Amino acid sequence: YLVTDVEATGLSPKDSGILTLTIIPVLRKPPSQLVLDCDGMKECYYTTDYSIAPPLDLKLYVIKREVKIDPKAMEVNGIDIDEHNSHPDTVTLGTAYDEFKKFLKTTKEAYGMEPEDKFTWAGWSIGWDINMIEAAMNKWEKPMQWPPEDGCLLPTNFLWAPLDVKSLAMGAQDLGILPEFEEFVVAGRSQLNLGRLAQHYGLNIDNLHTSRKDVELTILVLNKLMAELDPNNRVHSNI
Repeated sequence: YLVTDVEATGLSPKDSGILTLTIIPVLRKPPSQLVLDCDGMKECYYTTDYSIAPPLDLKLYVIKREVKIDPKAMEVNGIDIDEHNSHPDTVTLGTAYDEFKKFLKTTKEAYGMEPEDKFTWAGWSIGWDINMIEAAMNKWEKPMQWPPEDGCLLPTNFLWAPLDVKSLAMGAQDLGILPEFEEFVVAGRSQLNLGRLAQHYGLNIDNLHTSRKDVELTILVLNKLMAELDPNNRVHSNI
């Protein structure tokens, strides 16, 4: 699994730009290898090992005249675009593409995967993050007339069905395992967000809405959810 989060200038993949991207590789442990007391939890179903497969953290340069900048989105992520663009670690889309491609290759090698093997996306409302990444990749690959024999980067490296942690949490609500969090009910349905669920589990939410923090928090929340959904240590075959 590659747990992923994007911070962007807006919500529309079509006309918003990616500001930051974090991807952390995680492994799902079988029942016989569950790690006890992982970050204070009884079980740790999904584990990371940065010494084997380090995360990918990217800051992307944004050409302001080419993207829509939503003030509300910028207020949430707290990023000043001018400061962001002038940061020494900020890279162009082309460089980000190369770094992403290299990251996929080295992560496969680190975990003994074959070149044709595919990852599973994972994250909180991960569909939006995937759409943002796809839009950015298309901007780069199509002008390059990407060689058809190599294929485009995303469909050749990822399975089509992601693991959406928000959907998993909503399923836990339907089962009565999680409360409805009444303060977030809209049109009769609880509107879960990552920070509220993390607070429910007693997790620290400082620096929320930074891509690195959101990925790390998603992994912790996922493990908490799995411990409740699978109390007898039977990891679900399709999760």
